[in-house]
Amino acid sequence: VTALLLADPFLLRDVGFQLSCAASVGIVVLARPLEARLARWQRLPRAREALAVTAAAQVGVAPVSLTTFGTLPLVSLVTNVVAAPVAAALSTWGFGAGLVGGIVRPWWPELTAMLQVPTEVLAGLLLRIASTGARAPLWVGTRDLAAGLALACAGGAALAGVTVRSHRHADPP
Repeated sequence: VTALLLADPFLLRDVGFQLSCAASVGIVVLARPLEARLARWQRLPRAREALAVTAAAQVGVAPVSLTTFGTLPLVSLVTNVVAAPVAAALSTWGFGAGLVGGIVRPWWPELTAMLQVPTEVLAGLLLRIASTGARAPLWVGTRDLAAGLALACAGGAALAGVTVRSHRHADPP
């Protein structure tokens, strides 16, 4: 973050940058305590991790989202968990297909096009998940700004309590 801000100080006013930083802080600070809180989901470790990371990021972005957009998309707790495996597959396939396609394109452009078919399908699925989530009525809006801020603060305080408790029981270094 420091290097990016030194390179471009105007990033500080960029909402995307603010959201990325806030989500990252939320994940770093809250994801592990949240995952520990969901320990009874032992048979679903990937879902537990995905939900913990998503919830931590949501708490992190809540102040930026509420003050900038006037809404807090609670539906993202569901859509991000659903979209995560699709995004991982898209990233993995897209990187490999793009690399191979870039190499063979001068000699075999048809193969390049065929390699991108799964990329298009996965990207379309990701867009469909996002657009479905955007239409869902699970939003805290500006008219509920006080309730949304209270919810974010209560969630953050509860999670901070989890963090403090988990550190109290840790063995000293």
